[in-house]
Amino acid sequence: MRPCAEEIGSRLGLPLGDDAPVLLRVTPERLELVQTGEGAPGPVWIDLGAVDTRSAGGARRDQPLSRAVGLRQGVRRVVDATAGLLHDAFLLASMGCEVVCVERSGVLHEMQRDALERGASDPALAAACARMTLVRADAREWLGGLGAAARPEAVYLDPMHPARRKSALVKKEMRLLRLLVGEDADAQELLAAAIGAATRRVVVKRPGHAPALAEGVVGSHKGRAVRYDVYSGRGGDV
Repeated sequence: MRPCAEEIGSRLGLPLGDDAPVLLRVTPERLELVQTGEGAPGPVWIDLGAVDTRSAGGARRDQPLSRAVGLRQGVRRVVDATAGLLHDAFLLASMGCEVVCVERSGVLHEMQRDALERGASDPALAAACARMTLVRADAREWLGGLGAAARPEAVYLDPMHPARRKSALVKKEMRLLRLLVGEDADAQELLAAAIGAATRRVVVKRPGHAPALAEGVVGSHKGRAVRYDVYSGRGGDV
């Protein structure tokens, strides 16, 4: 049963009301993120059933994401340290990876829980959802506290991309996330923590036109609009 607004608000320490720029709305079907104000776009929710896992841009093992993470080299244990709306985590889980999804925003974490509960009841999504584990934490601290046995083979990072000058080109999901969580000013610190934790590699998703997040890229896999930069993990086996 989906928790009520009062329960979620109490758990997260959030007030009930409609005077914030972004609201978490509880409906009978799902949790939604809603921007307020005149001309605001429609609600955003995590719909794992809408993730493209079939076409050329989906969860195929010859696509840039799977090549960057290292599925052909046998990588299966992955941490998505910027889990957000779970799109890429679900793609990786659909390809057979065991994915730990780390998110520091309490609001997004609640939306993720709701999405996995809905996905678990859908026969088409249940297997991939069962391979996803949610963790609410600051990924820098969480990765730094992992013992040797718990270290992942790969860590995946999709930090908030640099804002485009033409805001109309930015999807409403990204605009809402930016309002909710702000910029990822600590992305380089997160990269350092990821490199220290990964036994094989770290993958950073970047816009195709953006510079690398940091020096040390050992490989790059380009998609249509983004690329995946690969760094060696502490184990050095990419």
